[in-house]
Amino acid sequence: MNASGSAEDGKHRSLPAEFELRGAPSYSFPAVASSSSASVQILVNKLLENEWRSRSEVKGRQFGQLQSLLRFAQGHSPFYADRIRSCGLDPGTMGGVDELQRVPLLTRVDLRDNFEQIKCRELPPGTVVTEELATSGSTSSPVRVLTTNVTALMWAALNVRDHVWAGLDPHGSLASIRHFSRGDHPSRTRQGVRLDSWGGTFGACFVTGPAYLMDISQDVEDQISFLLKANPDCLLSYPTNLEMLGRRLGERRIELPRLAVVLAVGEVLPPDMRHSIEAAFGTPVWDLYSSVEVGYIASQCPGGNGYHVHEENVLVEILDEDDQPCRPGEPGKVVVTALMNYGFPLIRCDLGDYAVAVEEPCRCGRGLMSLKEIVGRQRGQLLLPDGRVKFSSDLSVAFRDMGQIRQFKVTQHSRDHVGMVIVPMEGFADEDKRKITEEFHAFFEFPIRVSFTLVSRIERTPGGKYLDFVCNAT
Repeated sequence: MNASGSAEDGKHRSLPAEFELRGAPSYSFPAVASSSSASVQILVNKLLENEWRSRSEVKGRQFGQLQSLLRFAQGHSPFYADRIRSCGLDPGTMGGVDELQRVPLLTRVDLRDNFEQIKCRELPPGTVVTEELATSGSTSSPVRVLTTNVTALMWAALNVRDHVWAGLDPHGSLASIRHFSRGDHPSRTRQGVRLDSWGGTFGACFVTGPAYLMDISQDVEDQISFLLKANPDCLLSYPTNLEMLGRRLGERRIELPRLAVVLAVGEVLPPDMRHSIEAAFGTPVWDLYSSVEVGYIASQCPGGNGYHVHEENVLVEILDEDDQPCRPGEPGKVVVTALMNYGFPLIRCDLGDYAVAVEEPCRCGRGLMSLKEIVGRQRGQLLLPDGRVKFSSDLSVAFRDMGQIRQFKVTQHSRDHVGMVIVPMEGFADEDKRKITEEFHAFFEFPIRVSFTLVSRIERTPGGKYLDFVCNAT
């Protein structure tokens, strides 16, 4: 089943029939936003309709959301009352989104040092703060943010839109191998856990098949046993873990006969890694881009043309190193404004990620902003001896093409020294180390010192993420 329909006439005006709601909800929009079945369905249908508006209509509606957010933040957040006034911006008389560039970027230091001042002293009627979240700190120091019932509703609705775009069959089974924060969660066992539905808001709102959950901390052999027992229709995990699982399954010539799609979450998915995963599992990979700070940012285009930004939830800017808009096709840093969070405004938040925007309309016909590629994390950059910065993607491709490495992690300690931790495959030898060293020398354009450590396993961060390139050089 492909819930996104044909390429010619796949425009959704409502949820596909496959997405059965639980119960018999009322379809009147509630006065207080919640994540009930009714309000999720109403919002999803609005999103599925809005994506087919013209580019100018989408941008016009987004600009109205932005003005409303700025006015509220200026009136109720001490931090933004000062910041918006200091830059001379009047939200009520803004002539366009371009004027938002007057507002300084919100850095992780700003978030860390001004948590109490950023919080709004009052909230719109029906809006309540529901949760405090902390980032894993995978790109830099951890920070805290607040979410509300409205941002939770938007998260649930965008989760459904993402599933619609991906063409998932919710009646199938889902296996999820990721980080689960609760220490005593049943997924944190060698057997994992089976649930009767996909769980969370999605499982509460829609009729689904079973879900199988396992924490990412479990050994890869236990993960494989878990997958063979689950035999899922859909597999969700982090790209680096998916690649490792695919290689192990390939080495043992094991297939998952029912698997129809692989969902990659939580980490950047480089093209070479996507190809590796698709080849190993024999199924397409569906990627989405989200963050703890702002929720859903972008999902793959159902027509296969890069990514579409969820512009009802976020306003995305792609900026160069001088904080000016990049030309289309040029990689730049991702700066995001969360349009739905009135409890803890995040205006022009620098996420530490890099992406490439596209100017021309997408061939699929959607009016949403397009991204050609999510390039990588700021920590995925390496520092050359002469002070230049390069993305590590070329090295990533070279190491994956070698065929003798099961997993690796590169840490640049200084401008003339990198350390590489390797989980080797059988047959890995000194000749492979020599080839790796040559790749480093070519990349850095300098005979950089390379040290090797061979291990049986590389541990992940406390949040379950995995960084294959880390730069500690200055």
